[in-house]
Amino acid sequence: MKYLKIFVLTIIIIGVVFVVWGLVVTDDLTDLVELYDSSSQYEKMEVSGSEVISGVDISVDVRDVSLFFSEDETYRLEYYEAEKDKITISIVDGILKVENKVRFWFHWGYISSEVCQMDVYLPASFKDSIDVETATGDVIIADFELTSLKIEVNTGDIEINNCNISDALEIDTDTGDVSISKVSTASTIIHTDTGRISIDDSESQDQMDLKTATGDVYIKDGVADKIVVRTSTGDIKFTNVSCPDLILHASTGDINVDLLGSSQDYRLKLRTDTDDITFQGNKYEYKLEIGQGSKYLEATTSAGWIKVNIH
Repeated sequence: MKYLKIFVLTIIIIGVVFVVWGLVVTDDLTDLVELYDSSSQYEKMEVSGSEVISGVDISVDVRDVSLFFSEDETYRLEYYEAEKDKITISIVDGILKVENKVRFWFHWGYISSEVCQMDVYLPASFKDSIDVETATGDVIIADFELTSLKIEVNTGDIEINNCNISDALEIDTDTGDVSISKVSTASTIIHTDTGRISIDDSESQDQMDLKTATGDVYIKDGVADKIVVRTSTGDIKFTNVSCPDLILHASTGDINVDLLGSSQDYRLKLRTDTDDITFQGNKYEYKLEIGQGSKYLEATTSAGWIKVNIH
């Protein structure tokens, strides 16, 4: 019986291979792909208005969301929708609300990235809060001056460039990378279950709180009053970072810290269970507590090495 099952499975696999090969040879594979492409069910939409907007609240299902400035004081949204995948847009108490009404819809196939794209153009003078939530999709925001920014994504990457945020930047994603560049905030909170966190040329007046279960954390040319990093599986790497209070914990991963300042200003508490510690080019085993300065660096890892350079 066991050999019969193996024989039948082998015949099925061989049959599938020959079918695919035949489709490729006869140029029918394109027709098969088009058969399972549901993008044709979507229609391009554009909605605009001139109402005064004091905030943005976007909650969508499967959409890549990009936010831009418009050239005047109007707002405009460009997106695609289907009969059972509708987008509703309203202004409630000055808040631009964008919601995705998805009815139960079982269908074979897929939809293209073009159909998943949503572009939001906000009035040129907009300087308020933005809240974006998407189940599956990337979020891109650039060149904004905001009071606050909150992004929640289940599966998707997040990219924020050249923004000034007077209050908090909050990011929460289950699966996806987070990239921050040239961003100034009062505080920064980034939590991701699976994904890399990269921060470049950015500043937080108060604290950066960064947490990832599986993923590396990189900060380059960063400034903050306090930085807390926690990662279960992933490396932590700082380059040209200025901060008087750092707490870095990695369960499995290396910690490489390059700080601006004087080593005499710092009090260090470093520990690794399995590897070496290097401080200012000198190697130590497992544990190092040194310095009496007013600034503080604590770094621990269960499996990995620690390297600290202050200059």
